[in-house]
Amino acid sequence: MLSKIILLSCSLFVFLCSCTTVYFDRPQPRDGQVMTEFPDGILNVWSLKEELGRLDIEFKLNALVITEYEKDSLTNDMVVGKTSNITLGDSIILKKCKGFYVLSLKENEQQYQITCMVIKEDDEVDLYAPQSLPFWKSSRKLKLDSVVVSEGGGFMGGSTHTQKNFKLNEGEEIQTVYYTGGIKSKHLKKVIREENLILSLKADGTISFQ
Repeated sequence: MLSKIILLSCSLFVFLCSCTTVYFDRPQPRDGQVMTEFPDGILNVWSLKEELGRLDIEFKLNALVITEYEKDSLTNDMVVGKTSNITLGDSIILKKCKGFYVLSLKENEQQYQITCMVIKEDDEVDLYAPQSLPFWKSSRKLKLDSVVVSEGGGFMGGSTHTQKNFKLNEGEEIQTVYYTGGIKSKHLKKVIREENLILSLKADGTISFQ
C-alpha cells in the first residue's frame, strides 16, 4: 500500500493508480456544468495511514490539497514531506452532471484524465476511473484516436504497439487510450461500475483503495 501512497502523491491524484490510462484532449463531459467550487459533501480531509507515513487528501472550497507525511525515525512523529495544492479551474476542471461529478486532471494542453465522483448519502465519496473494457466507440462528436497495447509483461514490461481499435490477442493488455472530442454525461456515466472503482473516501475520514 505504501507504493500506492507514493504513486498517488507523485501523480497528484488517483487517476494513475490504474494500469490502463485513458486520455481525452479536453475536459469532459461536453454537456456538464462547470463548477467553480467543490460541493459541500466532499469538503473534508481523508487520510491513508501506513507504518512509515501518511497521506492526506483535503478538498477545500476551490482547491485540492495532497499532503505526504513521513515518520521521523528518531521521534516517530509524522513530518510533512511534500504538499501539492491544486487549484480548481486550473489543473483540475470540475463538472456537475445528473447524479455525479466529473473531475478532469490536466497533464498538458491536450491530455486530460477523468474520474467520476459519486457523493453518497452516508457521507462517503466513491471515485471511479475508466480502466476496463468496454470503452467508448467513436461517434460524431467523440473520436478514438489510438490505443497503445502491451504485448506481455503487463504495464511496466514487454513491448508495445499502437492500433486504432480495442481488439486484443491472447496475452495483450490495453495500456493507454487516446480520444479526441467530447462525450455526453449519459455515456460517460457508464464508468460508474464496480470494476472501475479506484478508491472510497469513508465517513470516518479514512481512504479505502480497491
